[in-house]
Amino acid sequence: MQRSQDGQPDIFHVLRRVGLATDTLDRIPEPGILPVRAAALHGRLLAPTRRPAAFGQELSEREVVVLRLLAAGLSQREIAIQLYISPNTVKTHLRATYRKLGAATRAQALDRARDLGVLLADQLPGPARSPG
Repeated sequence: MQRSQDGQPDIFHVLRRVGLATDTLDRIPEPGILPVRAAALHGRLLAPTRRPAAFGQELSEREVVVLRLLAAGLSQREIAIQLYISPNTVKTHLRATYRKLGAATRAQALDRARDLGVLLADQLPGPARSPG
């Protein structure tokens, strides 16, 4: 995967790849669910990555990425592997994220992130959560 100067994945490269994949899927007679999944991925990549927390602190782009992977059900170790960082770095990002969101647990952090618009409802695991 191509990376930007700061070592982060190059989002424009990823978007180009998703676009090429979508074009390929358009030529397949019966691609099944793949075009829907490609469109959902494209939408997630284009979603805003930074939103202010209620306490006036903004989540960093990396904290948002870690939070989205957490919402996808990955463990801290799996997130570390996926992002090519140490498990301790994942813990540091999660501590900062929980602090900024005013959360003490994974569920609280995911609910708060959804309420703030950092996570879309379809990015949360399990059945749709009702507000309240």
